[in-house]
Amino acid sequence: MGGGWSGSRSGPAQPGAQESAVQAALRAQPGTLHYVAESDDQVGVLGLSDHTNLIGFGGDASWTGYALISGHWYQGADQVDVNTAFLTDTGLKVGDSDTIGSGSRHITVQIAGEIFDPTGGNPEIIGSQSTLAALDPGLSPDQYDVALTPGTNAQAYADALGAMLAQPWPAWPSRWWALCSRRAGRPGPVPRSRCAPSKRAE
Repeated sequence: MGGGWSGSRSGPAQPGAQESAVQAALRAQPGTLHYVAESDDQVGVLGLSDHTNLIGFGGDASWTGYALISGHWYQGADQVDVNTAFLTDTGLKVGDSDTIGSGSRHITVQIAGEIFDPTGGNPEIIGSQSTLAALDPGLSPDQYDVALTPGTNAQAYADALGAMLAQPWPAWPSRWWALCSRRAGRPGPVPRSRCAPSKRAE
């Protein structure tokens, strides 16, 4: 789904105000089942030569479709989950600790679980936004993952949400909406493959 959001307001919106407005709109919008803020960053990992993608969630993200192979979902800023490629490339296992860093900042995290990542072979780390904040305090959400209630039309939902947010703000730069749908009657996590970006403001 394409299209930008525009509106009329003098001066840019502050990030804190933007986040508050987005979350209020998601709570108020009929059809919202779950939502969670997601931030992405590249970090250095002890034992790996290339930078690794770290995804930080701003709340409970256990429904977003990352299936656990072993261990448990991370708890707190000092725990992360990693995919199989990460364990293979580092030689680590669930329960081990490793050091990750960005610039001059470094933290030690424990691997709480191994996740199945159908996208393939690049090492990936999943954690909380507080983990990311310890490495990059200025980082803000890149997108919101949104699960819709069964029977909700994704296009109509995105259009209504866009109309709601277009009134107070002139644009939402770099804002992706990943709308996650689940077939009616199917319990459990929403598969990541069913989470597709729906709108972006340029």
